[in-house]
Amino acid sequence: MLYKTYLFIFLIFGCIQAKELVFKGKYNAVVQTYQKSNIEYIASSQLAAIFGGKRFYVAEKAKEALKIQGVEFVFTVANPYVIVNGVPYNLGSTPLKEGENFYVPVEGFVRILKGMGVWDVNVAGDTIAVSLKEEEMNENSNLPVNRTKTVKKNENFIVVIDPGHGGKDPGAKGKRGTLEKNITLDIARRLKVLLEKNGIKAYLTRDKDIFLPLSTRAKFANEKRANLFISIHCNGSKNRELRGAEVFFLAPAKTNYAREAASRENASLLFEDNPPVKNTDEIEAIVASLLHTEYIRESSELAEYISTHISSKTGLQNRGVSQAGFYVLVGAFMPAVLIETAFITNPAEEKLILSPAFREKCAQGILRGILEFKKFISSLNRRSENE
Repeated sequence: MLYKTYLFIFLIFGCIQAKELVFKGKYNAVVQTYQKSNIEYIASSQLAAIFGGKRFYVAEKAKEALKIQGVEFVFTVANPYVIVNGVPYNLGSTPLKEGENFYVPVEGFVRILKGMGVWDVNVAGDTIAVSLKEEEMNENSNLPVNRTKTVKKNENFIVVIDPGHGGKDPGAKGKRGTLEKNITLDIARRLKVLLEKNGIKAYLTRDKDIFLPLSTRAKFANEKRANLFISIHCNGSKNRELRGAEVFFLAPAKTNYAREAASRENASLLFEDNPPVKNTDEIEAIVASLLHTEYIRESSELAEYISTHISSKTGLQNRGVSQAGFYVLVGAFMPAVLIETAFITNPAEEKLILSPAFREKCAQGILRGILEFKKFISSLNRRSENE
């Protein structure tokens, strides 16, 4: 076993000689670090040993949780962000992984430790002095609440609902003059009421007819430390015969149809004074870089549940689940989906959309999908805690 460990270190870090890092203060230790591409790494197992913490690997999500002094760090394969008690921090470099162990970039990890307010951290050369602050984890701590733990009560579960478009951005328009921005806001309001009746905290990115830049919507969800981000839209197409509901999650598009759907929704960027990206290629590059983020699988699962229930509740054709580069979902640090409820450009479905009863059914279908996904996540968390 020891032979295999050293063989791995040789293969992943090459022939660069290991370096010693000295921890002083409360946590006294001398450990070896390893370098690749001029970046210094330390094994998460060593960090657990130094701080007297625990670590465990969750194979289903390709991630590892490191718990030290009441703080949980969650590392994900090929993702430079570490989730610390539910809040994302950029390590600056992606962790490396072998088997059930992660190798964490030293500089980024120490920088995050310094900013946590739990430890006093001083760095001098290869020596890191770390001591625990007295107020470390008292009830008045400014540390964010850990939302990665098992949700035991509905009130600990937060959903941010994003009514698509708004203000100067009307979205798609039906033959009768129906505007997408008005329909999405009505469905979102109904969904919020239903969620709160089920004991789930819900926020709207907008509660009136105003314009919001796409990038601010996911940011709002991050600030609320939401468990889910739901962006609601109406579908549209030059082909007025197309019908049905579909749900998307963020990943590079696999079909021209999915690219066209994303391009249509991303057109909202044209209404922004200073759009963060200016063409589809830029968005595709951003999405490609997010391919291995922690939430893709969970977003896909959420999309499946919602797709099934919204079609069942409304009677709409189920167009299934697809993936594409919807900019509104970029940067959401939680499972996130974009729902196309029906084709506003199809005269028959536009007529349906104009019915308050139909919009209520849309909200009910989304609710059922969320509740079923919540059960799925809770079961995964329980299984992880028992391992």
